[in-house]
Amino acid sequence: MRGPSGHGKTYGVCDAVFRRLKSAKTPMTARYIMHTDIMLTVNRAIANGKSMTSVIDELKAVDILVIDEFGSVDHDMRDAALSTVRNIIFVRVDRIPIRTTFVITNKEPGWIKQHLDEPFSARLLGTERDVGRLIKLGPLPTITTADGRTIINPAGIGKPHRLPQPAWMADLQSVAADVTWSVTGEPKTLQHILASGKGFTWCLADRTQKLPAEAWEILRMENHPAYAVLEELRNWRVNF
Repeated sequence: MRGPSGHGKTYGVCDAVFRRLKSAKTPMTARYIMHTDIMLTVNRAIANGKSMTSVIDELKAVDILVIDEFGSVDHDMRDAALSTVRNIIFVRVDRIPIRTTFVITNKEPGWIKQHLDEPFSARLLGTERDVGRLIKLGPLPTITTADGRTIINPAGIGKPHRLPQPAWMADLQSVAADVTWSVTGEPKTLQHILASGKGFTWCLADRTQKLPAEAWEILRMENHPAYAVLEELRNWRVNF
């Protein structure tokens, strides 16, 4: 599922999954996970005494899997993070029975072909055989709220279901990725960041200063792994 941020991709997919689960004659399982959270989930499971295989096997076996924000963070497209999600998708679409898998992204087909190997991009774009189909989602109907805000209403009427992604979300995702190890998905320490040079650290800290209060609230509410080091960076910038 491809389309610009805020145009209802996640809502549309999750609504379809909900309807499928509700109409199923036999019990079915479904799992929603963001691309950037896959390696974090693996690492947390290992820290709790589980094996990486147990987590990956669960994602391979679930009846319906939704992977959201595919390719939205640079470090997810390198090393173990990319090979892990590649392995999950290959198993799901290559084995019989094929398991329903939704990959949601705002990337163009050309970007997918450029950044993924041919077998992987073929499975996502459906160019090799009928195991995948690219669906482009355009703008959905909007409504105006009582306070004058324009928000997306996928149903076209009634209660709005999803707000557009705020403009600062890309900055938040980018700065969080820069303080995260690409291989393990774990946050760096301030000492590791300082080792990259004060100029780099200054620029990174300056970017944290520019994040709005809403971004910090999301980090706090989601208990984001990078929250602590980003807070350290913000204070380092103030006290420098």
